[in-house]
Amino acid sequence: MDKLKTKQQKMVEEAEKLARETARKQAQLRRIEKERLLRRTVFETICELSETVSEEILLQKVFIYKFQLNNLDVNSWWEMVEERFLDHLCGFPLCSNKVVMKQLSLYRIDRKNKKVVFIFLLNSSNDYLDGYVCVSLQIFERCTETQKFCGEKCFRRSAYVISQLADEPLWIRGSHCGRYLNFALIFSVFFMISLNPPPTQKPVEQTVAKQPINVEFVRERSVVMKLSDLHIGESAETDDEKSEEDEDIYSGLQSKDNEERMWELSKQMRSCAVGSQKASQAPEPSKNVSANSERKLDNHEEGVCTRIVSSDKKNDDESHDKIPDSNKKTSPQSNTSTKQQPKEEAMLSFEEKMAKLKARCSAIKQKQRTPKIVEAKPLDMLRYAKLAEKAFEEFEKIAKKFWELNVLNVFRQWVGKATLLYLQKRGTLTIFDDEALTEVEAIFMQFCAGDRKLPGKGRDGEGDVILPRVHKYDQALARRDVLYESLLPSWHSFERDIEVEDCAHRAYPLISTFTLSADNVNLDKCEARLAVAFIFRLLAHCDTDLLDVYFPTNKCVNSSFAKYLENIECPMSVFNRMIKDVMDRIASLSSDQEQEHSDVH
Repeated sequence: MDKLKTKQQKMVEEAEKLARETARKQAQLRRIEKERLLRRTVFETICELSETVSEEILLQKVFIYKFQLNNLDVNSWWEMVEERFLDHLCGFPLCSNKVVMKQLSLYRIDRKNKKVVFIFLLNSSNDYLDGYVCVSLQIFERCTETQKFCGEKCFRRSAYVISQLADEPLWIRGSHCGRYLNFALIFSVFFMISLNPPPTQKPVEQTVAKQPINVEFVRERSVVMKLSDLHIGESAETDDEKSEEDEDIYSGLQSKDNEERMWELSKQMRSCAVGSQKASQAPEPSKNVSANSERKLDNHEEGVCTRIVSSDKKNDDESHDKIPDSNKKTSPQSNTSTKQQPKEEAMLSFEEKMAKLKARCSAIKQKQRTPKIVEAKPLDMLRYAKLAEKAFEEFEKIAKKFWELNVLNVFRQWVGKATLLYLQKRGTLTIFDDEALTEVEAIFMQFCAGDRKLPGKGRDGEGDVILPRVHKYDQALARRDVLYESLLPSWHSFERDIEVEDCAHRAYPLISTFTLSADNVNLDKCEARLAVAFIFRLLAHCDTDLLDVYFPTNKCVNSSFAKYLENIECPMSVFNRMIKDVMDRIASLSSDQEQEHSDVH
């Protein structure tokens, strides 16, 4: 009766599940159909508004027009505007003006709102000399939406409608938004001003004539000079231009008094040269020095006035104006001495002047800064050695623990349900029985094996036979063969260490029951040596002779086996934990089988 009730309950649950699944599918179909209809409604509304709506129809069917607007959202409205723009119509559906597609640049320059910056010019002592005005023009990305309307009025009407539309489309909202659209502003504008005014009624934009504004540029002093006008003297440098190396160089020159005297002589020589040039050229008295150093230029396009003044020229002009007055007060002997010195320098050739200049420059002794040498602190080798040993020990512990966990995981994957059944039956479960084969099957297997002999009972000295690799060969068999062949060298060393024979051949049926995959087949040398010991312990569980000799119940493990584990650096506790996990799984499998047997009876 209990079984009948459980079957009825399962049938009822399956029926309810099927009903819920069908209801869910029907609801999904209804939702898809509803979304399709709403998308179709939006599409038809866009197509209807893509054509120009007359004023009479708008006044008669204003409520229908509102209902159509409820079907649209912001993106749908812009799609309608784009469709009208492609038809060369104004983007607003009430307007029938034509729109011309213009090839305009992506960016525009704002010449109305200009940003004016005044830049100052300073001399070496940070005194104000002059300044000039710099105008920066702002660059904006061109608005392409306004090009889709015939004018600013239609664009504002469209923006007023967009501000009242929903953001989400109709198929997401699921129904009409149902809110009242206020067209008072649009209709008031419509009755006051016609949407399509004639050209005579259109307001004429007043054009403002651009007033030409002068732009002043000041030409800098000419760099090219005559070689005869050049004199050897020290140049005055600003505080900003002097670096630390220059200060070290100039510290090794003459004393401060000699420098001041040479600087005064160079100024007097320059003033004399300028005075002689002015006397020869006979300048007009009405012209000023500042008028010769500036040039004006009109610029009608930019409307910007700039002025650039050279600080060096202005300083020179001031010095030229001051020095002749001081020269008038000097004695005639000083004048004759200053006049003779330029003449002597003018008589020198180019090579002599260069030699004189090199001789003066060679007196400067450049001091090279030596790098600062910082002595390294002595290393405490013992301390660093201890730290290195401690770090290595911690790393070795972590690596060993990780290796143990990896090996435990691999062995746990090997022992599947087939292996547990094999160990539960103590190896009596036959995987391959020759007696069950017919004569034809045995002959066919011998034919596939070729010259090699088949494994069987009662055949001494015969190894395992691997069938030829043909197309669609079983991967499980291939993995078994790969694992068995990789463990053979480890089996030989294991048999030699614990003094046992023919373990590899007897472990082959047990290995055939392993659950192998592409991740747990390939083992390194250390893992293979531990895997051999693990398989040998499982093999001893099926063979009482091996179990009594190497793993007695009340005694310790055999000394040769314990020494083998010590050689491969595997603690006995880790090995016992591996075996205990397998034995616990065998016990749980036996309890599950007993429970199933009791339920059946």
